[in-house]
Amino acid sequence: MGRLLEFKAAIEPIPLSREEASTVARSFFSTPNSARSSDAWSSLVDADVLFALISILRDEMNRSPLAISEEAARIHDWISKSRVKVGMFDERDYFLGELSLIAGVTFRHLGEFDAAEKWLELAEASFRHTLNPAPLAARVSYARLSIRFDQRQLERVLEGVPSLLVSFDRLGMPAERRKTQFLEAMSLKQVGENAASLASFEALRMDLPSEDSALLSRVLIEIGAEHARVGRFEEAVSVYGEAADLLSTANDPMPLAHLKGTIAETYRLKGELHVAVDCYRVAMAEFARLGMETTVAYYRILVAEVLLMVNRDREAEWEIAAALPVVESHNMIPDAVVAV
Repeated sequence: MGRLLEFKAAIEPIPLSREEASTVARSFFSTPNSARSSDAWSSLVDADVLFALISILRDEMNRSPLAISEEAARIHDWISKSRVKVGMFDERDYFLGELSLIAGVTFRHLGEFDAAEKWLELAEASFRHTLNPAPLAARVSYARLSIRFDQRQLERVLEGVPSLLVSFDRLGMPAERRKTQFLEAMSLKQVGENAASLASFEALRMDLPSEDSALLSRVLIEIGAEHARVGRFEEAVSVYGEAADLLSTANDPMPLAHLKGTIAETYRLKGELHVAVDCYRVAMAEFARLGMETTVAYYRILVAEVLLMVNRDREAEWEIAAALPVVESHNMIPDAVVAV
């Protein structure tokens, strides 16, 4: 008669609560990469931990784009190479796509457009294998249009916006729709359609919920800039004040730096050129802290223009000399023409 053998049942790990997963994610994020243990990396096989970690990366994108681009790429590389199983269904592809999208957006902020495009392609490839790829693909399309805007391919942006607005409508994604409307308004401004641009910004101002302080502050900055462009300086200052109030509690340095640059432009329009130079340099310092060297180079050229107006030619040369290596390395053709 055969003998029955007793096998010990495999012990399943106890699932983490949402709070525990968030704590693990924060611990991973706050630990320098060189100090992360193998157990820390292994914690990323828990889908709830990865959800929490991606939420942290999204929150930090505008505060530390350089660090977050590196972090997202590093985590993506680990998940991709380790071939770990994450979740039960399409979670692994979803997380790889989200990490790729975060990397693409942050590289765009840094002016590294080739790297941004590469990561967006990876995001698209991963999202294609998820159960519901349409909303994810639409977010990638928005990121691509944002790159086209930064590259001043404005006709392509304006051509692509209507279809994307329809997609976000059909998919029930109002926040993404409003971001696309903002991108359209910015493009209209850049091509000189100022009345249409202002109408779009004003419509967004009325439509945006108060809790979306990040986008609302950017809308207010652009409305203020249009007031300044046509000489309504008191109205501009009032709207800038509204934007500053929102940003004072938002902990979002990127639009705050943009506000300072827009205020510099307002002083330039008023003819207070020495003050404008000082304000431009404050904005430059903010963007430099964020690692956004292409934006810093752009502001250096603006500063040089104003310095030439006040006969501070030697300082203008210094600014252009500092900007040109970045302008050339990032193929910023319109800015290179201005610099020359």
